[in-house]
Amino acid sequence: MRRVIVASVALVSLASPFAALQAFAQDDTQAAQVNIVEPPFQSPQQWHYDSNDVTLAVGMTITWSNTGAVAHTVTSDDGASFDSGSLDPQAAFSFTPDAPGTFTYHCTFHPWMTGTLRVTS
Repeated sequence: MRRVIVASVALVSLASPFAALQAFAQDDTQAAQVNIVEPPFQSPQQWHYDSNDVTLAVGMTITWSNTGAVAHTVTSDDGASFDSGSLDPQAAFSFTPDAPGTFTYHCTFHPWMTGTLRVTS
Protein backbone atom coordinates (compact mmCIF):
# COMPACT_ATOMS: atom_id res chain seq x y z
CA MET A 1 0.00 0.00 0.00
CA ARG A 2 2.85 2.34 0.79
CA ARG A 3 4.31 2.07 -2.72
CA VAL A 4 1.04 3.09 -4.32
CA ILE A 5 0.92 6.25 -2.23
CA VAL A 6 4.51 7.12 -3.12
CA ALA A 7 3.82 6.51 -6.82
CA SER A 8 0.74 8.75 -6.68
CA VAL A 9 2.72 11.54 -5.04
CA ALA A 10 5.42 11.18 -7.70
CA LEU A 11 2.84 11.44 -10.50
CA VAL A 12 1.32 14.56 -8.96
CA SER A 13 4.79 16.09 -8.65
CA LEU A 14 5.52 15.35 -12.30
CA ALA A 15 2.17 16.75 -13.47
CA SER A 16 2.83 20.25 -12.11
CA PRO A 17 5.91 20.98 -14.27
CA PHE A 18 4.10 19.49 -17.28
CA ALA A 19 1.14 21.82 -16.69
CA ALA A 20 3.50 24.79 -16.51
CA LEU A 21 5.15 23.76 -19.79
CA GLN A 22 1.76 23.28 -21.41
CA ALA A 23 0.65 26.77 -20.31
CA PHE A 24 3.90 28.21 -21.70
CA ALA A 25 3.35 26.40 -25.01
CA GLN A 26 -0.17 27.79 -25.27
CA ASP A 27 1.14 31.32 -24.76
CA ASP A 28 3.74 30.72 -27.45
CA THR A 29 1.18 29.76 -30.11
CA GLN A 30 -0.20 33.29 -30.41
CA ALA A 31 -3.75 31.96 -30.58
CA ALA A 32 -6.87 31.60 -28.46
CA GLN A 33 -9.62 29.00 -28.76
CA VAL A 34 -13.31 29.39 -27.88
CA ASN A 35 -15.80 26.54 -28.20
CA ILE A 36 -19.48 27.00 -28.90
CA VAL A 37 -21.08 24.58 -26.46
CA GLU A 38 -24.51 22.99 -26.29
CA PRO A 39 -24.50 21.03 -23.00
CA PRO A 40 -26.30 17.67 -23.43
CA PHE A 41 -29.78 17.34 -21.98
CA GLN A 42 -29.97 21.09 -21.24
CA SER A 43 -32.24 23.75 -22.69
CA PRO A 44 -30.93 26.00 -25.49
CA GLN A 45 -30.72 28.82 -22.92
CA GLN A 46 -27.71 26.93 -21.49
CA TRP A 47 -25.80 27.11 -24.79
CA HIS A 48 -22.73 29.35 -24.51
CA TYR A 49 -19.26 30.33 -25.65
CA ASP A 50 -16.52 28.63 -23.60
CA SER A 51 -14.76 30.85 -22.61
CA ASN A 52 -17.03 33.84 -22.99
CA ASP A 53 -14.40 36.38 -21.84
CA VAL A 54 -11.06 36.26 -23.66
CA THR A 55 -8.10 38.62 -23.56
CA LEU A 56 -5.39 38.52 -26.20
CA ALA A 57 -2.83 40.84 -27.80
CA VAL A 58 -3.10 42.60 -31.14
CA GLY A 59 -2.01 40.22 -33.89
CA MET A 60 -3.03 37.06 -32.03
CA THR A 61 -5.70 34.90 -33.65
CA ILE A 62 -8.86 33.76 -31.91
CA THR A 63 -10.82 30.82 -33.27
CA TRP A 64 -14.37 29.91 -32.39
CA SER A 65 -15.36 26.27 -33.06
CA ASN A 66 -18.95 25.13 -33.23
CA THR A 67 -18.98 21.91 -31.20
CA GLY A 68 -22.78 21.81 -31.15
CA ALA A 69 -25.42 20.21 -33.34
CA VAL A 70 -27.01 23.37 -34.79
CA ALA A 71 -25.72 26.46 -36.59
CA HIS A 72 -24.44 29.46 -34.62
CA THR A 73 -22.75 32.78 -35.38
CA VAL A 74 -20.02 34.89 -33.81
CA THR A 75 -21.14 38.47 -34.52
CA SER A 76 -19.70 41.63 -32.99
CA ASP A 77 -22.33 43.78 -31.31
CA ASP A 78 -21.23 46.77 -33.39
CA GLY A 79 -22.09 44.78 -36.53
CA ALA A 80 -18.83 45.76 -38.23
CA SER A 81 -15.77 44.39 -36.41
CA PHE A 82 -16.33 40.71 -37.23
CA ASP A 83 -19.08 38.34 -38.28
CA SER A 84 -18.67 34.63 -38.88
CA GLY A 85 -21.88 34.22 -40.81
CA SER A 86 -23.65 30.94 -40.17
CA LEU A 87 -21.30 28.35 -38.64
CA ASP A 88 -22.56 24.83 -39.24
CA PRO A 89 -21.75 22.11 -36.69
CA GLN A 90 -18.00 21.37 -36.57
CA ALA A 91 -17.20 24.58 -38.50
CA ALA A 92 -14.79 27.23 -37.20
CA PHE A 93 -14.25 30.97 -37.58
CA SER A 94 -11.02 32.86 -36.90
CA PHE A 95 -10.35 36.55 -36.34
CA THR A 96 -7.04 38.37 -35.93
CA PRO A 97 -7.55 41.87 -34.48
CA ASP A 98 -5.22 44.60 -35.69
CA ALA A 99 -6.07 47.20 -33.05
CA PRO A 100 -6.69 47.16 -29.29
CA GLY A 101 -10.21 47.42 -27.94
CA THR A 102 -13.08 45.61 -26.29
CA PHE A 103 -15.46 43.77 -28.55
CA THR A 104 -18.71 42.33 -27.26
CA TYR A 105 -20.33 39.70 -29.45
CA HIS A 106 -23.30 37.36 -29.68
CA CYS A 107 -24.93 34.59 -31.70
CA THR A 108 -27.56 36.11 -33.98
CA PHE A 109 -29.60 32.88 -33.87
CA HIS A 110 -29.39 32.60 -30.06
CA PRO A 111 -29.01 36.14 -28.65
CA TRP A 112 -28.54 34.98 -25.04
CA MET A 113 -25.17 33.58 -26.14
CA THR A 114 -22.76 36.46 -25.54
CA GLY A 115 -19.07 37.01 -25.08
CA THR A 116 -16.36 39.63 -24.73
CA LEU A 117 -13.05 39.82 -26.57
CA ARG A 118 -10.48 42.19 -25.03
CA VAL A 119 -7.56 43.06 -27.26
CA THR A 120 -4.47 44.61 -25.70
CA SER A 121 -1.55 46.35 -27.41
